[in-house]
Amino acid sequence: MPQPWWQMARQEMSLVSFLRSNGITHVLRNDESQVETKVLEGKIVGLLFSVESNKSCSNFVNKLLGIYDEIQKISTAGAGGVGFEVVFVSGDTDEASFKQSMKKMPWLALPFDVKGATTAKLARRFKVEVMPSLVLVGSNGTTLLSRYGYSLVTRFGSKAFPFTQEHIRDLEKVEDQNASKLPVELKDGAHEHVLLLVKDPYDNAMFTCDKCQEDGCGWCYHCKECSYDLHLDCIKPVPKTPVKEIKDAKDQIKDKKDQIKDAMDQIKDSPSTQIEGKAGAMMDTFKQRKGSTSVALISVVLILLTLLWVLGFLGRKFFLEKKNAA
Repeated sequence: MPQPWWQMARQEMSLVSFLRSNGITHVLRNDESQVETKVLEGKIVGLLFSVESNKSCSNFVNKLLGIYDEIQKISTAGAGGVGFEVVFVSGDTDEASFKQSMKKMPWLALPFDVKGATTAKLARRFKVEVMPSLVLVGSNGTTLLSRYGYSLVTRFGSKAFPFTQEHIRDLEKVEDQNASKLPVELKDGAHEHVLLLVKDPYDNAMFTCDKCQEDGCGWCYHCKECSYDLHLDCIKPVPKTPVKEIKDAKDQIKDKKDQIKDAMDQIKDSPSTQIEGKAGAMMDTFKQRKGSTSVALISVVLILLTLLWVLGFLGRKFFLEKKNAA
């Protein structure tokens, strides 16, 4: 990322004073009732630059909705707690879209400016170039905590509060420690290449998860060849049998084969096997002899049949000759 997550800087004029100098003395609730801008004094303020028609803006608003109440509770906990408030700075070009956005938001909003002059001035003041953006201003109203509140909330959620440099660095250390316990590479079932565990794979430190289609930052599983990225909790690794387990399984199979071979050899050498072998040999001899005897009997029968036929032929001839002589 070209700049750090945090961006400590001091403004010459407080946020409330800047708003008043531009004619904004009140902010709006989502029921369109007005509240004086002094309600922002003494609080950490997140300026939410967003537009209704942008999908990324809608996704981030939903994410912020999920942690807003929790941050509110954290921010006011303890005697020395400072408050937290979000102020919607609309990039909508029509009031209907502005009101539609504001109805979803439990936080405050700057009044709609059809010309967009106030939004443009705030964007220039805090160097906002894209939407959505969340600019975080300290409780004194002059300290710019970070221009990258969008990334901090996306990465750490409510844990990012109070968004100070020291606190974010502590969160990063914990995140790095957790990442060090993960596999450096994994194969996801939905992608053909092996994914590497990397931190901030792109210059702007943001990526879009190819599984859930939501933005992310920090550690992820990344395919450099395809620019394919997954949140750490979105990857579904293909089961991979460790090399040691495969070797152990092969050794077990070899041992079993050797045991079977030894058992077969023992069976062959046993007395019962020897007896069975002799019995088998005797049976074969008997079968051979039995076969020879059968052939001899058949031959005798054929000879007898032949003799009977000859005798019959001769007897018939003798009978005919005697009959003719009479």
